[in-house]
Amino acid sequence: MTSISRICVALLATTGSAGTLTAVQAQRLRDGPAISVMAGPSHYDLSETGTALAAGLRLDIPSGRSMIVEIGATYLKFQPSQGPKVKYLLPEVSLQYVLPGAAIRPYVGGGIGEGEFLSGPGTSKFTMHATGGVRAMIANGWGLRGEFRARSVDPFRGHTLDLSFGVLKRFR
Repeated sequence: MTSISRICVALLATTGSAGTLTAVQAQRLRDGPAISVMAGPSHYDLSETGTALAAGLRLDIPSGRSMIVEIGATYLKFQPSQGPKVKYLLPEVSLQYVLPGAAIRPYVGGGIGEGEFLSGPGTSKFTMHATGGVRAMIANGWGLRGEFRARSVDPFRGHTLDLSFGVLKRFR
């Protein structure tokens, strides 16, 4: 093989490798951390039963190609039949499996957290939850998100069922 042939083979190999690295880098850029702001109805069975508006803020941290670690908090306020309004802050951490590689990405997951009473009884309770939903990227790192979250508060003594919708911003 001549020197020119060796140089051409080396250039082709380098160009092919660079193309592969670019695809990997593009995947990492697309799957950077994201913040979601969400809101929707929450059916609760806590000290009373009913439905109230819940609002949440979530941070998604990709961990590999198809897993996301989600750190978030939900705020829930309701008016019982007697007494002052009850306010809860529900900080949580989830592990979610995401269908990789598409603009529309369904997910399922579960996690743990705490039900912090900001008013009312004045105590904290352990929580567990299961979640499922979809993240849909639209353009320039912006997307929409819909989610169902079933949460057990003070496990198996109370629960909330949230249906949330919102926007997300992915960072690169």
